[in-house]
Amino acid sequence: MVGFSLGYLVVISTHLAEIGREQFCARFHKDTLRDIAYCPSKHKVATCGDNCIKIVDMKEWKELQTEEVEKGAGALDRLVWTQDGNFVSVSSRTGSLYVFAVEPSSVDTFKDGSSAAVLHLMGRPLDSGSLFMSIFAVLTLCLLVLSFGLGASSTSVLKALFYSHAL
Repeated sequence: MVGFSLGYLVVISTHLAEIGREQFCARFHKDTLRDIAYCPSKHKVATCGDNCIKIVDMKEWKELQTEEVEKGAGALDRLVWTQDGNFVSVSSRTGSLYVFAVEPSSVDTFKDGSSAAVLHLMGRPLDSGSLFMSIFAVLTLCLLVLSFGLGASSTSVLKALFYSHAL
């Protein structure tokens, strides 16, 4: 599979008898394609660009679902699937992170056994400020747990951490 920045997705065969032959070509994004990610467990491809994410069925090469992302998030940049194919994440160049649950739609199950997919946004996207605050909160919690476990004040634990790294 090869994605082109103008929005095209091209599939080229690697089978010895048909090596280099184009198997499929379609334009899934009008202006730009930023990334593609293949999910072997679901036999689907996710693409991102034009402020949207698309799920494509590789059996029929049909677009199953499109999910628009707010323009304020910035240009979508990278995609990744979970190993089981139940979630797909997309990040933007400005630091936002979106996680979508990918569920088969029982309404759209066809006679041949193929099905469509439905994307559900999992919570609110994290921007860079929210991500920083989340990391800060986790580090603070770890410091409190560590100081409680050692029976020391958080100030003395911090001093011990900084002095041990300075030496």
